[in-house]
Amino acid sequence: MVERKKIYVNGGIVIETPFFCHGNVGCLYTTPPEGSEKMECNDEVKGQPSIVVTEEKAPSIFNEYYAKTFFSTRYCWADFLRNDFEQDYKDYQSRIENIKEMLELLEFASERQKKILLRLAYGNVLTAFDSYVGDTILSKITHSKKSFEAYEKKCVKNKDLHALLQKMWNENAMDSAEQEVINKVLTTSYCNMKNVNKAYGAVFEITIGDEGNKMAGYFQKRHLIFHRNGKRKDGTYVPESEEEIKDLIDDTNAFVKQINDKISAAL
Repeated sequence: MVERKKIYVNGGIVIETPFFCHGNVGCLYTTPPEGSEKMECNDEVKGQPSIVVTEEKAPSIFNEYYAKTFFSTRYCWADFLRNDFEQDYKDYQSRIENIKEMLELLEFASERQKKILLRLAYGNVLTAFDSYVGDTILSKITHSKKSFEAYEKKCVKNKDLHALLQKMWNENAMDSAEQEVINKVLTTSYCNMKNVNKAYGAVFEITIGDEGNKMAGYFQKRHLIFHRNGKRKDGTYVPESEEEIKDLIDDTNAFVKQINDKISAAL
């Protein structure tokens, strides 16, 4: 599989979204670069033939683009398009430190306020984990066409979308299909071991272990917090103590470190 193609745009390029990344890009190419494929313009900007890249209509992120005339954008890439795995791990750690800082407020809180803070902290630890998994998947698939296609085939499984992706890759069509796969990553909950291992198995060919089903238990409590405000069937609430939050943080940190180590070994 060819990871990147050179595309010669017979006009200008305008990017109007932070969600479109690309390989090398250039303008004022009076002749096509060697080995490039020509792409005709489907729009105009101030009377000049161009392609206008939006989230809803874009060429593939896996190509290099060379414009005959101009290149224009006012957007920086979204974080998940710029970050590497090391930054994803640092972002997770930063979120956890923010939660720990919030927990310092427990010293000054009333009993009612403590219960609210504990529920907020519990949910946010697992949200930080959820974000970390999605970030690492995106860091991989937005920079590797092979990984992108593996994720799409095993985790999206949409025949119509697959056909649109093939048109983008084989015919240089402009479409939203790649963005739809990215949105799938962003909207999937990874507080579920099945989803965790399906995604990491597809993209990195690794398996993540959950010793003693600890994380699965935490995920169940998260569901109670987000959908029942922490209320159990018997009328009691989770979490019940600050110690529960400390255990959750320690176990989640160890779980994320396991993932980070396995990703590093797989690269």
